[in-house]
Amino acid sequence: MSSSQKKGAYGTVEKKKSGRWDEEEMERRAKERAKREKELQEEDELRALGKSSKKKSAKAAPTEEAIAAEKSEKLILESAIGKTQVVQGGPTGRAPGFYCKVCDCVLKDSKAYMDHKNGRKHLKNLGVDTKAVREDVSDVLAKLESMKRKAEEPKKDKYDLDARLEEIKRQEDREKAEKRERKKQKKNEKKADDSFDDGGMDPAMAAMMGFSGFGSSKS
Repeated sequence: MSSSQKKGAYGTVEKKKSGRWDEEEMERRAKERAKREKELQEEDELRALGKSSKKKSAKAAPTEEAIAAEKSEKLILESAIGKTQVVQGGPTGRAPGFYCKVCDCVLKDSKAYMDHKNGRKHLKNLGVDTKAVREDVSDVLAKLESMKRKAEEPKKDKYDLDARLEEIKRQEDREKAEKRERKKQKKNEKKADDSFDDGGMDPAMAAMMGFSGFGSSKS
């Protein structure tokens, strides 16, 4: 047995691993991806023609929990800053960035990662149907009615706000008028008291009758 070979735990002969990438493994993965993309394309063509696919998808339809779990990853992107993430040891996993285990690919930054998570390829690999749902007339009318109600809500709020401001203004005007009335009444009461101190005679009338100097020190 040569020095480049050694026996494993079960007596089998293991070849010495080289530092190069496994070309056979890369070729196998490329063929699998091409086959999967071809099957997805055929399914799209059959759906466009209104026919069902002859081959059932190998992946079961994802549950709501599974989809929610995939979407929840966007909330933890910041937590990966400054940390080391261990991924698979294949050629794809050697590149730096954000790794998607569903599509077996690495994205260079968080923006590309989010675009990929919402992209058609990732959703198809996840098992989500990306075909647009055809709406009938009733659905369109219901949507228009919903948009109409939503458009009317701000107007109603604005109207209520204007009415409230107008009511506040009227209340302030009433308070000002009452304050002026109280001030006027108080002034009249003070004037009446001064007139009583002068013997009940109006000062102007007293001046006309020559009583303006009554009680003064002038001769």
